Amino acid sequence: MKCVSSVPGYQPEENAMSTKTTDSSKFEDTMRPEYDLSSAVRGKYAGRYKGNVRRVSLDPDLAETFPDDASVNGALRLLLRAAAKARGKTPPAA
Repeated sequence: MKCVSSVPGYQPEENAMSTKTTDSSKFEDTMRPEYDLSSAVRGKYAGRYKGNVRRVSLDPDLAETFPDDASVNGALRLLLRAAAKARGKTPPAA
């Protein structure tokens, strides 16, 4: 692959991009001993985030008012019904 530049007079080195290596023996282990991940399980909690899930962060004052997802969902559904009624449309189904 030939690299070109829009900068006048600049020619990158022939092998300017480093190549990835999968040989782990070429890397020095710099992880601290207290970060032992030998018993870690990859994707342990991934099942909690199924399909059409959206995660949002609430501001602290809202988090006090809405302690769980059911209360947030209930308030949003109420708001959608009120907005639909104000526009004269049929409210969305719950």
